Parts: sequence; structure tokens; C-alpha cells
Amino acid sequence: MAIKRALGRRWKTERAVLGHWDDFLHREHPQAGRVRAEMFTAWTRELVHLTSTSNHSYQRIVRNFLLFHARDHARTFIPDPLTFPKPAPVVPPRLITETEIGRVLDAARQLPPTSANPLRAETVRLGLILLFCCGLRKGELLRLQLGDLESGQTVLRIRLTKFYKSRLVPLSPSVTAELKQYLQTRRRKKLPMAAEALLMWSGHWSSAGYTDTSLHLIWRQLWASTQGPKAQGRSPRLHDLRHSFAVNALQRWYAQDTDVPSKLPHLATYLGHLSAVSTHYYLKFTPELRQSASQRFHQHFGVLFTAGGAA
Repeated sequence: MAIKRALGRRWKTERAVLGHWDDFLHREHPQAGRVRAEMFTAWTRELVHLTSTSNHSYQRIVRNFLLFHARDHARTFIPDPLTFPKPAPVVPPRLITETEIGRVLDAARQLPPTSANPLRAETVRLGLILLFCCGLRKGELLRLQLGDLESGQTVLRIRLTKFYKSRLVPLSPSVTAELKQYLQTRRRKKLPMAAEALLMWSGHWSSAGYTDTSLHLIWRQLWASTQGPKAQGRSPRLHDLRHSFAVNALQRWYAQDTDVPSKLPHLATYLGHLSAVSTHYYLKFTPELRQSASQRFHQHFGVLFTAGGAA
């Protein structure tokens, strides 16, 4: 744990899994001198309630630990990953258009205030705008404090997010205007404005913010209320807003006749990735992107076909 965290890993899930493994060994094999195959097999029987993806992940975590352990204990059993349950296929994102998010934001305006949160509609609406227009991770949004707003509320400071990275996220003029209007309303109603107050503040008498679960529930309710079309029999997830941001950024650059490949490192930095390789996971080849890329290729190389140029 100390080595991994020194490398910048949070390792929260791994710590819980290894704790479960340690508890099992202490309970079932307190006198064992080394890890044997039957011990690992018996431990996996306690994972039958998990999904195949989680089961696979748990076994992989313990296998990685055993590989580390085997450096000093040569007779340690190392499980074969081919015996692990196959993880479920990754669910592709359901990209959200500007028209669709517009309907959701209109629905968010209609959210009734509560006695605990008179700015419920305004807060939820601003949160969805930041997710769609800035590509923030859900956790980054929920941890944002008012003290993280810089340069006259035109830049967000994202602190120690995934892999302990921090970054600055500049806001577009339209998003800046939405943020400033929200803060003015919040100040006028004498709601918490301290630097440590959460942007996604959830209660008049509490400093607590929205949770991941509550924000997901509100998103599903808002989407259902707009009767948006479902792709592949399901509604978009909240995380699909981040996918949509990345694809929309690419489409805008094509429309602006920008050198798109040179922009990918900028997009990676904006999203908080180490490199553009991680960003590719979010870039889905939509029909619109396919058409834009084809047009760009034709503009640069079409003359080779129409004029008989040499390749």
C-alpha cells in the first residue's frame, strides 16, 4: 500500500479487497506458512455475490499482491488469470446532443425548491452545465468549493483529482455568465459563501453537498421527464456527459477548420489525462465526425484523384 500510494495511487478499492483477503486468511488459515492454491480457491467462493466484472477485478487485485509477495516468498501460489470470470462487456456511451441537454436544462429549471435548499433548481442546472460544457468528472464537480473559482469566476481549480493530479479549467464566456449569475443569486439569498463552501451545496442548514447517488437520481428523473430517445434500449448515464463533451470538442474543431491532431494534447490536459492516449477512450467515431474527417481528407488530398497527381 505504501509503495503504490507513493506512486500517486489512491488505492481505496485495492485496500478494501486486500483487507478482505487478509481477514479470510486470518479466519480460515491462521497457521498457514504460505499461500496455496486451495486457499485462493476457497476465498473466491466468498465472491459469488459479485458481478463478473467485480469478481474479476477482486481476483486480479489479489493476484497482483501475490506477485509482489512472491518476490520474497518463492513458493507463493500465483493464480492463473485465465481462470478468472470474464468481465462484462464495456457499455458504450450514449452521446448527448446540445438539443437534448437543452431540454434537460429546461426541465432542471422547473425543479421545486425545498425548505432545506431554496436553490435546488439553480444548483442542479449549473452542475449539469459544468459536466456537459467542461467535461468534469462527477467527483470533481461534487468536490468543487467556492474557493476553487479563480480569475473572477472564469477558471476552475481542480484539486488532486484522479492520480493526485491538479489542473486549471478555463470556462467559456457563456458558462462563466451562468456561474456568475448563480453566485449572485446565492449571495442575495444569504446562502453559504465561504471559500470552503461546496459549489454543489445541498441544504440550507448544512454544509453538505450533493452525493454521487443523489445526482444520478436527479439526472435520471430529468432525462425521463424530457422523454428523450433511448439508444440501444437505455437512457444515457451521467458519465456520458463527459464522453459527449470530448466528442463535441472534436466536432467543433473540425467545423472551425482547425488542425485537430495538434489539439488533442490540449483536450487531454483539459480533461485531466496524462496523455492523449487516455483521451481516445472518450472519442467515439460518430457519423458526424466520420463526415468531417472525410471532408478534411478530400480538401487536402482530393486533387490527387481529380487532377491525376502522384501519390
